[in-house]
Amino acid sequence: MAMALKKPPYLEYFDRHLTMLDGVILWGEGDLIGAEERFLSVEAFVLGDTALTYRSRLLEFRNQPEEAARLATKAAFLKTIRNEHPDLMGSVFWVDPIRGGMKRR
Repeated sequence: MAMALKKPPYLEYFDRHLTMLDGVILWGEGDLIGAEERFLSVEAFVLGDTALTYRSRLLEFRNQPEEAARLATKAAFLKTIRNEHPDLMGSVFWVDPIRGGMKRR
């Protein structure tokens, strides 16, 4: 009987990193629904501050300030605790999908 091949755990997190990048790209292209779907799929896999922060900023952009503020608060809290599986995307920079460019976290 052959052993089932398992994907190394870090690859699962790298896949989520790519999904996050895809969301940022979709946002920049104007597909706000697709972007939010990508951020939500990352949140469903690993609860980290980056997906929440990007979704918060997206909701603010879509003029939903109450929900944006709720997610921003949750993201700020998550940054204060040790996360065993931190998200990868926002480790160094934030990407601005509308104006372009990056800024240091």
